[in-house]
Amino acid sequence: MNLVFSTSDSVDWMATGIEQIKNNVINIVRTRLGEVPYMPNFGINPDYIDRPALNDRAAIVADIRAQLRMWESETQLINLTITPKGDGDYEIEMEVIL
Repeated sequence: MNLVFSTSDSVDWMATGIEQIKNNVINIVRTRLGEVPYMPNFGINPDYIDRPALNDRAAIVADIRAQLRMWESETQLINLTITPKGDGDYEIEMEVIL
């Protein structure tokens, strides 16, 4: 089963099943490495902050894949699209399979 979603999607903390997995992946991507006490290996490397995401796409993909293997091992990242927004931010859209 393929799931396509964006990091800007809202998280439903009461979700179950596949929606819970989707929420977990979004949470992983939105969390900076070291941000969660007692889970220092959870999250994405903060070195990408304030750098052009398009230049770091390969590193971001590798980082997300490593996090998914660690925290949501039943998922696999298939595609990641980074789209610049007008305000200088980026929209990240991901496709994962279960």
